[in-house]
Amino acid sequence: MRWQAMLNYWSQQTPHRQDGEMPAESNPVPPASADLLSTAKRLAAANDENRPATIRYVKTDRNTLRHIDGTQPKTNDPVYLIQMTGNFVGHAAKIPPGSKAPRGNVLTVTVDANSGNVLGWSILLEPHDLAKFGEVSALR
Repeated sequence: MRWQAMLNYWSQQTPHRQDGEMPAESNPVPPASADLLSTAKRLAAANDENRPATIRYVKTDRNTLRHIDGTQPKTNDPVYLIQMTGNFVGHAAKIPPGSKAPRGNVLTVTVDANSGNVLGWSILLEPHDLAKFGEVSALR
């Protein structure tokens, strides 16, 4: 079973529109690997995992990820797909009232490569083969 959720509380820290696009007045700064690691660690901690076992990423584009995240992007912007392993509980996930938070061994986060904005995240039971999307690098 695959759980997917959109990150809400980052919206106050990272300006973006509902469709995930940057507002026209912003001046995006591409993220460095330290920024990606910081984003990954914050999201992991928000989902009950303070020490993910592995954190790897790949630079790809939104159209390539369309089949794994279900989005229909208007543009084919470059993104980073970060994948972590550990024991995650989706406390920040949007779920129906009375439902249990999703749980899984893998957490992925999609980050806009131009701005560093978080576009979405998922909790999964099995990892993706990141090599299918591009050259894989370790953040930790």
